[in-house]
Amino acid sequence: FKLSKKYGFGTWGFFMIGLPGENKKTVKDTIDFAKELDPDFAKFLILKPYPGTEVFEQLYQEERIFDFNYDNYGPYTGPVHELPDLTREEILGLQKKALRRFYLRPSKILKTIFRIRSFTQFKLNVKSGMFVIKSMFKE
Repeated sequence: FKLSKKYGFGTWGFFMIGLPGENKKTVKDTIDFAKELDPDFAKFLILKPYPGTEVFEQLYQEERIFDFNYDNYGPYTGPVHELPDLTREEILGLQKKALRRFYLRPSKILKTIFRIRSFTQFKLNVKSGMFVIKSMFKE
């Protein structure tokens, strides 16, 4: 990330929430790691345990999968499982918290504003910002 930034390349960070073994502290650690890396954009995606994968089998055996409607297994849908230490509602709440803690920092907002070099870039930032805000308040 440092080299990419040094040479002017944009950076993206993709972070997964809701993995087996996670709890509130490990998710907080993930958010802190994202803030430390400080990519230009970050996505905090909820694990989707697809049938046929090891994680699906594990969660299925533990009776932790509660949604078998595969229309709900897309990248922008809520959790279809829960964990021993995190309910589905908590996983979704932690995703929203991650977005808030990453994007609503004054330093992140200022960096984003000062990096705008064109109207196209401005439009992309507004569109991305609206998506983040909607994601934070989506039920």
